[in-house]
Amino acid sequence: MARFNKKHGMSNTQTYKAWMDMKTRCYSKNAANYKYYGGRGVKVCSEWLESFENFYKDMGEAPEGASLSREGDVGDYEPKNCSWKSRSESSSEVLRGERNAKAKLTEEQVHCLRSLQKGSNPKYFRAPLLAQELKTSRQSINNILQRRTWTHI
Repeated sequence: MARFNKKHGMSNTQTYKAWMDMKTRCYSKNAANYKYYGGRGVKVCSEWLESFENFYKDMGEAPEGASLSREGDVGDYEPKNCSWKSRSESSSEVLRGERNAKAKLTEEQVHCLRSLQKGSNPKYFRAPLLAQELKTSRQSINNILQRRTWTHI
């Protein structure tokens, strides 16, 4: 009976896992990273959504250590917009600021934070209160103020 359920025999491969992960982050509201993909409107083209074989035909085997990447981390998952990239290639293309799907703040908010910090008495400048107001973490505020993040502005 099991032989009738197998279409491609690749369900234990890195390529198949990448295909499943792509679909999960775009369509499963329970996925941890859904808010950065499906929650922001990122979709999978119908040919790939319906068939692993179509995905495999277009993308080929995933190279060792590579992950599926959208060009510039924007747009939908479709043949003309995707490629296999190593982690170092993917991380060098990380979008900055508001174009980063994971950014919680805007450039204007970051400028305001830095301006507040310059003009404030450190005794009264409270990152936890700002973080609560901006719905982000205290560490994010500190990273911005110490220029470990948002370094491009």
